[in-house]
Amino acid sequence: KSTALGGGQIYTQPRGFLLREVHPNGRQLLIMESPSEAHSPGTGRDIGVISIDGELSHKAWLATPWHELWPAVSPDGQWVAYMSNESGDYQVYVRAFAAEGAPVQVSRDGGYRPFWSRDGKTLFYLAREAADGPVIALMAAKVRIGTTQPAAGTDGANSTPLDFETPEKLFDVPAGLPPDYSAFPDGERFLTHRRPTSEQNDRAVIHVMLNAHERLKQIAPVPED
Repeated sequence: KSTALGGGQIYTQPRGFLLREVHPNGRQLLIMESPSEAHSPGTGRDIGVISIDGELSHKAWLATPWHELWPAVSPDGQWVAYMSNESGDYQVYVRAFAAEGAPVQVSRDGGYRPFWSRDGKTLFYLAREAADGPVIALMAAKVRIGTTQPAAGTDGANSTPLDFETPEKLFDVPAGLPPDYSAFPDGERFLTHRRPTSEQNDRAVIHVMLNAHERLKQIAPVPED
């Protein structure tokens, strides 16, 4: 439900949820929802959509007996990549944002936490050595040339599913790095963060960086065309 507060609204629901993505249209949010036999019997972790265009409203985007996690919307807003254990192991899938048609499996030997390149031509994801093992590699699957794209503004409805080339390993993930990555616009560099050392854990400090955008351009300039 939504509750008015000052000039905005607060959204609450009985199931726990985590905000994952803001749709490029700026009117919808994709969330991961916790299992709840009381409010969503027979499903695992699900993916939902909150509409923020007017009064806040919620609808299930993908709710199955399995777990669906980490939705990632393509830059054009037509497609959503996510991870699911419907095959037994977690794999990365892509389906139209309109949630029509069958999903396309992208990963081959397990996949986790997908994210798109800024141009939408490549889908990245993380791979593990075993289902419960540490992350060991960053993978990349390119959208196959000639794949039919949905018409603008259709959210992928009634479109031909995307097709992907065989995923390739980009690099091994250094030990100790968390499985959180974001791609730079050039698709050649990635941003992550380091886990704190035991000494740093003993003293929690909050840092505020002013003019962070200018600082980022200094340490990682984007090549000019």
